[in-house]
Amino acid sequence: MNLKKTSKLILGLSVKIVFWILCLTVFIVICSRAFSFGSNVFSEKGMAEKGQGVEITVTIPAGATASQVADILFDVELIKSKIIFQIQSLLYEAEFAAGDYVLNTENNAVQIIETLRPPEEE
Repeated sequence: MNLKKTSKLILGLSVKIVFWILCLTVFIVICSRAFSFGSNVFSEKGMAEKGQGVEITVTIPAGATASQVADILFDVELIKSKIIFQIQSLLYEAEFAAGDYVLNTENNAVQIIETLRPPEEE
């Protein structure tokens, strides 16, 4: 009987240890991805390194939404992620003016948003 109790105790303890190791692993993965996502949202890097950029002309249609602008910029490889650009557009309260723009692949999202803003009225 002691052997049965000991076996159950060891098995129960092993299951708890495995459970907590799995919980810790999931927690670390979630934290790592959250940190990576946050870093991308507030990143000050463009698609190209300094001095390696290429100028690209884009056309923004009248009344374009952040989603539509993200599609345009993603298609010409000026941004890495449409979703992250849309979040950045919300954070920086972006408004987009229609027109043709020459953007550089060195530009980060904030610089692109500032370039695409309508001119301020005085």
